[in-house]
This record gives sequence, C-alpha cells and structure tokens, in this order.
Amino acid sequence: MRIANPTKSVTIDADIEHVKRCVKQLHKIYVDIDMQSPETTEDDLMGIYTYRISELGVNFGVRAVISLSQEIKGQTKIDIEMQRIVGSYDMGSEVQLANQHMLTILQSLSKLLQKSEEELANFTPQEEEKVSNEGGTFFYVTFFIAVIVISIAFLSKCQ
Repeated sequence: MRIANPTKSVTIDADIEHVKRCVKQLHKIYVDIDMQSPETTEDDLMGIYTYRISELGVNFGVRAVISLSQEIKGQTKIDIEMQRIVGSYDMGSEVQLANQHMLTILQSLSKLLQKSEEELANFTPQEEEKVSNEGGTFFYVTFFIAVIVISIAFLSKCQ
C-alpha cells in the first residue's frame, strides 16, 4: 500500500532572503545531505531547494524538497516534502525516518537562522554542531545483520 509523501509546513518570523541563505547552508550542519548528487538543485528565484539525503541500506535515499514563500512582510512559510528517490513510501518505518529527516532539517535551519549575515557568510561548523540521522543508519544496519543471520541459519539447515 502506497503512503503519501510526508510533509511539514511552518511559518516563521524571518525575512525570506535570510531564510534562503540559511537553507543553502544546511549541508554544512546536516551532513547526510549530498551536494554532489544530480537530485540536488537550488532555485533562488522560485524559492525551491531539493536535496538528496543519503540513507544507509537497501534504498537509494530520499529527496527533501524545501519550498519557501513570503506570507507577509517579515514572515516566511517553509514547506518540506520528503520523496523517495526510487519507489514510494509503503512502510511505517520509512515514514518515521522521513519525519526524522524533516525534524533534523528544521533543527539545523533553526541553528542557522540565529546567525547574523556576517556569521552566515563565514560559517564553518564545529564538529559538535554537525548532525546526522544515525538512527536511520542503525535501523538499516540492524536489518542487514538480521538478514545475514537468518540466511546463515537457513543455509545451515539445508545442508
């Protein structure tokens, strides 16, 4: 059964131009964003930013589509949609991981929005500022190990 792409929308008190500059710096904090991927695009004119987020495991990762729009002067609406690169969401655990990605994006963006224009222009994060969704990695590594153990047990009974 196909599950709709997870989405989140928030409106914040910040100028859209400052938010755009912060979104373009997300990869410095959220290290799972793959800036070299062909899925990664940044359109300042339309305010749409698409980033490939790597996930360890049997899937090809996800795309985070971040759309920005100015609600009223000084307020920016941020829409985030998570899309599978191949296939669609069909398990609850995949949706939970997508929700974790959205939370990490918003937390990282919050850290960047607190910086002034000068700080943002020269921003190099400290190691403790960088984040990754290790929980997702743990899920896939555990799943992979379980498959190997079950395969070995099955093969040993067949001999």
